[in-house]
Amino acid sequence: MDGAGIGYRRHDNCFTWVEDFQRAQTLLQEQLRTNWVQLFDPIVQQVHPILFSEMSVNYPMKYFWTCQDSADYRLFRRMPERWLCPSEWATDLVFRKSEQLRRLVPQLLHLGVVSLSSPDVLRFMGKKVTRQGNAAGGLKLPLSTDLKIRGNGARIKHRLGPNSIKLYDKAYDELGAVLRAEMTISVAKYFQVYRRTDDPKSKLAWRPMRQSTADVHLRADVSQKALNRYCCALAAVDDTSTLEELTARVERRVRWNGRSVRAIHPFDPDDYALLKAVYRGEFQINGFRNRDLQSLLYSAPPKTKAEQRKRSAATSRKLRLLRAHGLIRKRAHSHRYDVSRNGRTILNAILLAHRLTVQQINAVAA
Repeated sequence: MDGAGIGYRRHDNCFTWVEDFQRAQTLLQEQLRTNWVQLFDPIVQQVHPILFSEMSVNYPMKYFWTCQDSADYRLFRRMPERWLCPSEWATDLVFRKSEQLRRLVPQLLHLGVVSLSSPDVLRFMGKKVTRQGNAAGGLKLPLSTDLKIRGNGARIKHRLGPNSIKLYDKAYDELGAVLRAEMTISVAKYFQVYRRTDDPKSKLAWRPMRQSTADVHLRADVSQKALNRYCCALAAVDDTSTLEELTARVERRVRWNGRSVRAIHPFDPDDYALLKAVYRGEFQINGFRNRDLQSLLYSAPPKTKAEQRKRSAATSRKLRLLRAHGLIRKRAHSHRYDVSRNGRTILNAILLAHRLTVQQINAVAA
């Protein structure tokens, strides 16, 4: 940014203010087009001058570059993995006023601990989830969420084996504040990416991600998509409206396309099941269809075509109900639907209210 003449305020390894965020982001994206081998190979002569001049005279060799960091390696030294290759990819959300972030952080941490379930974390990581809430394909890795309060802030971390997503407040000053969502990939093979083998003439196929720098751009893509899903779920946080104010918007009849549409009752089992279904993590990016909801709202597949048509019609009425109340919107020229921005806030409040215990409510009231 110095070379491009872009003004900024730096705080450790983040920026609380940038004169032109769009231009700065363009500069950062150049890292994904870097030929790391070409960049690193000349350094070998400086750090290990006798490697090529003496040691490898009779045995030609070259360095194999990976995303590996010794500090993170020690953290996972007990795991049965031969290579541990951490990489960090972060999305920084910059607030113009520090007070806004300070007020929001407790709500975000509470949302992350209380509302985000294990299946949600799996979906953020790009894993398919079974009806029982387990990772599809037999993937068995320890899954956990923890919260830490530090002297300079707080952070929440969701771990899937050695890989993790975390959220923390990074910096505060008079020009702004930074909230950072960060994806750490320590064992790359747990992510499937669309790539060739080491043979450049091989066909593209879904294969485990490699630890080498050849897959750095794929690491970035996987990490950014995971953070997008995570941030979309956190975007539903709201600390300005009460639960009563939010639910009042859907607990009354409305008129839509000239027709009267019934109210939604968030604590009715059937309506709650519908609201919970449309707010699932896997729908945050690609949206959902009529058939997607059917698979969630019915425990068994239809036995006849007549029953299939009946279910489809019933689900269409439920979709109209949600659209009438502004909770979802239909994608143009598509059969898919997305939860609206206002819908995310309302649905998050309703689902959170269902999970709260009396003790938690009393703690908040105190």
